Amino acid sequence: MKTLGLPDGLYDWTNNDRWVKSGSRLTREGTETLAGSCATLGECLENFWEWSGESFAEVVRSVTATPAAMLGLQGVKGTLEEGADADLVVLEAREVAGRKKVGVEQVWKFGVRVSDDGDE
Repeated sequence: MKTLGLPDGLYDWTNNDRWVKSGSRLTREGTETLAGSCATLGECLENFWEWSGESFAEVVRSVTATPAAMLGLQGVKGTLEEGADADLVVLEAREVAGRKKVGVEQVWKFGVRVSDDGDE
C-alpha cells in the first residue's frame, strides 16, 4: 500500500476517494468502512505468530517457502538450499510485555549484506 511508512492522516486515493490511515488500518474518509491495511511484513509475522500458536520457525516458513512455491520459485526463493538466491533476513524473535515481537537484524541480497541493525 502506498501509505506504508507514512504518518497517520488523511490521504488522497483514486476516484477522488480519501482514506484515513491510523496505524496499519485504512478506512474510507468519514466512515468506519475498512479500506485495507498497510501492515509491514514484520507486523504480519508478529500477528500470525501471536494468533496462530505456531512455532516461530513454522511462521517464517509460511511467509517464505510457501509464497515462493505458489509463485513457482521453490528452490530459488524462500529457502537456504544450495543454488538458491542468497537472499536472507536475520530476525530477532522475542516476547515483550506478553506480546510476540519480531525485529530485523540484517538483510542480505544475493549474498551481500545491504542492511545491518548495528549500522549507523
